[in-house]
Amino acid sequence: MSVGQALLLAFIAGFAYFSRRFMGDLFLERAIVLGPVTGLILGDLPTGLVVGASLELIFIGAADIGGSVPPNLAIGSILGTALAIDSGLDPGQALLVAVPAALLGSFGELLAKAVSSVFVTGAERYADRGSTRGITAMLHLGNLEPVLKGDVGGLL
Repeated sequence: MSVGQALLLAFIAGFAYFSRRFMGDLFLERAIVLGPVTGLILGDLPTGLVVGASLELIFIGAADIGGSVPPNLAIGSILGTALAIDSGLDPGQALLVAVPAALLGSFGELLAKAVSSVFVTGAERYADRGSTRGITAMLHLGNLEPVLKGDVGGLL
């Protein structure tokens, strides 16, 4: 995998996270989407389809309802598919890497939510002053850390 491909996959992981927060749930974080996209970028679409579909079957019920934090599908899908393609793993072996990576990504998600909560008090202060620009800035700053987490996880 080239550095350019790794950076592109990292950007896609961050964008998948960002898109759900600001554009509605387009399901771009799902393995059935990111597996084939990763396979297409790395030049092996059939492996991307198989690994993405296999991961989707495992995580089909993973949803963040309320305060729950499901496994991070973006990181698991991209890492599992990329390792399967680059290392010549079969889809079953790729799942052995993707599932723990997705679970570790959920710990990063918890950390990101804890760090992002700091910006809530800033947004409240701007709301007291009636500054919509300040509230918007706090919203984007609060989402910057999780997006970067997705980028770094995808880059790994």
